[in-house]
Amino acid sequence: MDSFNSPKEIRLQIYSELLIHSEPIVFVAHYSPSSPPLFRSRRISLCPALLRLNKQAYSEASPLLYSNNCFRFPDIWNSTDSAHIAPFLLQIGP
Repeated sequence: MDSFNSPKEIRLQIYSELLIHSEPIVFVAHYSPSSPPLFRSRRISLCPALLRLNKQAYSEASPLLYSNNCFRFPDIWNSTDSAHIAPFLLQIGP
């Protein structure tokens, strides 16, 4: 069964269940060259891999992930931390 044949409203509800978290998503900075610069402070049950399914899923689901969640970052007044946050903001776009 092709889930893209279902009404968009149903797909959006499914995406919401998989991509929206009720509490802030907290990121911390890590300064080791062997790890990503930002990572979540604890595991949460989101499924962002859904965005890699295809272009349609990405275009329908990514606005839900980025506009309906609250992201908390390290203190941006520290120039090192702001350098870590900038790539994330560039990646998600306006």
